[in-house]
Amino acid sequence: MIKQTEILNVLDPLDIWSNLWLINKVAEPLKLVYRHEQMPDTHIGRVFVGEYRYDFNRMEDVKKCLMEYLRKHLAYFPNVHKSKKHSAHSLTISLGAGISGAVYQISTRNQQGKAFVGIYFDESREEWYRKFCLHKPLITKKVHPNIVLENRSLRVYFEPYADLFDTMAEIKTILEKMIQFFSPYLHGSVEGLPEDLLSDVEEEKSSQGLQGKVFEEILKIDKEWLRSSMIDPRLAEILLEEVTDERAFLARQERLSEYLINRL
Repeated sequence: MIKQTEILNVLDPLDIWSNLWLINKVAEPLKLVYRHEQMPDTHIGRVFVGEYRYDFNRMEDVKKCLMEYLRKHLAYFPNVHKSKKHSAHSLTISLGAGISGAVYQISTRNQQGKAFVGIYFDESREEWYRKFCLHKPLITKKVHPNIVLENRSLRVYFEPYADLFDTMAEIKTILEKMIQFFSPYLHGSVEGLPEDLLSDVEEEKSSQGLQGKVFEEILKIDKEWLRSSMIDPRLAEILLEEVTDERAFLARQERLSEYLINRL
């Protein structure tokens, strides 16, 4: 059991849930070796009265129901399983984001009547906040188009649905995208800090695969050398073509591919 647990301990926190089946490989995962009970005679305990019935007029019950919903639908995220005492005076639930000074925040309805999902950085993590802010276009693409940057927070606001469970489903969807985008950097499971994130242009070029990378390297060749060298004039003509937009770039890449194929 210890061996399998050690394997799980070195995984990224977000990958543990999908690998818990490793424990099933142990014939006897738990074994009671000692038992000691001490209960005072005056202890009464709590009476179990069946399934809990939520009163959605009480903010405590709304938040408790939301946490149960997230435990069911985001089971792989460790911090949704932590017990929380919900206050009637707070409209927001905070969940640890994997490092001190950073928390995910969710609410089905804030004081302005908006539901929201966000990630908040305190003063000790302001550098992280500033780095992520530099990549707002990428975050709007990967997380949500209506991301708002304010007070060291990146948030998504939306109008609550008439059905509370529809609002919870939307919160879950946005929170999951935030976890998948931000947490790998916060946990350190992705090499490099956020300044190494690709811009939209760089990401598009990288998606063109190996052929595109080779083509980019070829374009770095000095143009004067191309004109004066013994290189095939047709190849030089292709490489010297001016590219002003994406369509022209793809067209030149296609002509280069045809040239290389015909040379084989």
